[in-house]
Parts: sequence; C-alpha cells; structure tokens
Amino acid sequence: MWGGKGTREMAVTRCVCREVSFERIARLAAELRAAGVEPDAEMMRSMTGCGTGCGTCMPYVAEVVRTGRVSLEVIPGSPQRPAGGGGP
Repeated sequence: MWGGKGTREMAVTRCVCREVSFERIARLAAELRAAGVEPDAEMMRSMTGCGTGCGTCMPYVAEVVRTGRVSLEVIPGSPQRPAGGGGP
C-alpha cells in the first residue's frame, strides 16, 4: 500500500514496544468478525496493548484490521524503531 521510491525495503510485522505481532492482531480481528463484531484499531489497542507505547504502530494496526495483511511496507516518513527496542 505505502511503498514507493525512497522507502526502505523492510517489513513491519509487529508492535515493537509491546511485542504484539500483527498475526495476533489479524487472528483477533477475524475472531471478532466471526462473532459479529466489526473490529477497529482502537479496539485492538485496548485488547492487546499495541499502540500504548510510542504509538507508531497504530496506522499499521489499522491496515492489518482492514486488510488482514500481517507484513506491511514502511510508511514513508514514519519514525523507525529499532527491531529490539522497547517503549519509552
């Protein structure tokens, strides 16, 4: 979705601060839909803790909920967190 010139070839696959994988987010969203509940990014934040550290993952979480994709391109201009880094 985002990609393009000047972006790094790196996949974003989780909330780094809270160690929540996008696979977990996608599974939870699918389970909620199966139960008749339409999930959104804020619901995922409250249920998993993702986005409660630095918040950088929230646009990605919204995309995972919307599409079910669990490996996303870096959004141009978004801050980069170190792979092993924690929250503030």
